[in-house]
Order: sequence, then C-alpha cells, then structure tokens
Amino acid sequence: MLYFVVIDKLYNHSLDMKITYNSTNYYLIPCNDGFLLIDAGWNGLLRVFLEKLHSIGIAPVQIKYIILTHHHHDHAAIVQELRKMTEAKLIVHKEQLPYLKAGFTDYKKLKQYNKLLWIIDRISRPFIKYQYRPIDFDAADVIVDSDIDDVSLRNIGVQGKIVLTPGHSHDSISVLLDNGNAYIGDLAMNMNSMKLLGKAPFPIEAEDYLQVNQSLRKLVNLGVTLFYPSHGEVITQEKVVETIK
Repeated sequence: MLYFVVIDKLYNHSLDMKITYNSTNYYLIPCNDGFLLIDAGWNGLLRVFLEKLHSIGIAPVQIKYIILTHHHHDHAAIVQELRKMTEAKLIVHKEQLPYLKAGFTDYKKLKQYNKLLWIIDRISRPFIKYQYRPIDFDAADVIVDSDIDDVSLRNIGVQGKIVLTPGHSHDSISVLLDNGNAYIGDLAMNMNSMKLLGKAPFPIEAEDYLQVNQSLRKLVNLGVTLFYPSHGEVITQEKVVETIK
C-alpha cells in the first residue's frame, strides 16, 4: 500500500497542509498556538499518521484541536489514541456523538452510486474494520448543535464557520473558511478512479444522494469557491455547479 505526503499551497490562499495515506486526506489549519486537524482515521495507522506529520515538520503536541467531518472509521479511528498523546480538544457535531462514543461506523446505511460500486463494496466489506476505539469526551470539548456555527472556529483563531452538510452521512459537517475554501469530508470526492467508476464529484457512496446535492448547493450559496475532499483532489466551484444543475 502506497503512503505519501503532500504539502500544497492551496491555489492563491494561505499555506495550509495536507497529509495523505490510504487514499485519504487529512488537513491541518493554523489556529491559536498550533494547528486544527481535520479528521484522523484508519485503524492501526497511528504510526503512519505520526510519520507523515513528522515529515512536514509538525510535532503531535502542536495539534491543539481535532474536528471531525463525520463518524466513519477512515475519519475517526485513531482520534482517541491521538488525543491522549496530544491532549487536543475535540470539535464535533452532536449528531456524531452516539457513533464516536461507541466507536462504530454505521456503514449499513450507505448506498453505492452504481451497481459496480455496490459489487466492489460487498467484496471489500469483510476486509474492512469498521469498529474503532471509542472516543471519550470531556467538558473542554466543543459540541456543535446548530446548522451553521459561526463562533467555535473563530474562538480558536480560525476564520471560518462549521456547516452541517448531510448526505454522505447524516452527521457530516464541512469547515468553511472566510477565504472560500471548504473542507468537506466525503460530501464530494475527486479520485482518478472515478473516471471509470462513479461520477465525480458525487461520492462513490452516500446515505442520501439527494441530500448530497442539497448540501453542495448550500455550500455554493454560502460562497465556497474551492472544495477540499477527504478523497481525491480539490474541486472547483464551477465543477460542483455543473454537477448539481
């Protein structure tokens, strides 16, 4: 399995950082006294995560906050281990709490974009560990309970808002920065393989594709110009608008 790291200047905006392994992107955004990490997943890959973090010159203790785009294992599986190491505070939506506390991916609700993807999913399921270490919460963690939270990120020095964007999963959120960048988890995907499978930027699987469409439109209406997915490369607003017509 190939692991790699990418540090991008995200178009003409500030230097944010991205580490990628297991075909999944994890983003780091500067915040007060350190970094906000967006997601931390895949069972058993904490060591890989730490190696990639080290290779871009960031120490684990510099991670001050971890925000989760949704509860799935490839986004949350190493969070409990990582927060014990870093003492990072968590920022999550209340819809995510039952799954995160149980360490459970509610994968049975997911529907694949087409029949071929459904077959691939059924073949691969026995090899995927959907359970992960349950996550403990304390009073210092931030629990978002609104459709749009315009306060929590600003309180930690990140100029942006948290937006509930269901579709891939009912508990999905996006991080929308004031500069027009949005970190969207699995709301959309843009992998090379999707030229043959699926239809980018729609995700290869989702609980509700109608909600995916609605959430993408919601982000466009909120002024998102660049969509940064957890799987694949950046997606332009033009591509999203063309898809959701």
